[in-house]
Amino acid sequence: MVTKADLERAETGLKAEIVRSEAALQAEIARVEAALRAEITAFRGEVRTNLARMNDGGEQLRATVAGMENRLLLRLGGAVLVLLGLLFAALHVWPLR
Repeated sequence: MVTKADLERAETGLKAEIVRSEAALQAEIARVEAALRAEITAFRGEVRTNLARMNDGGEQLRATVAGMENRLLLRLGGAVLVLLGLLFAALHVWPLR
């Protein structure tokens, strides 16, 4: 038969085990929280780096497009001048009756 003293010893042992488990759990939570904060900080750094690269790439793209726009306008303008010259030459040579 179990006595009251046995139950009190078991209760004391269980309480001590609960305290140790809570301490271990709190330590584990703190460790996971620190690791998670470190990962978030690293991720933010990577995002900032990627955004900076994208901004640099965007500036290069804008400069390239601006250069292409200028070249395209020059080519189209040249083509229009040649076509107008050919049209006026054809009209000049064409006999009117």
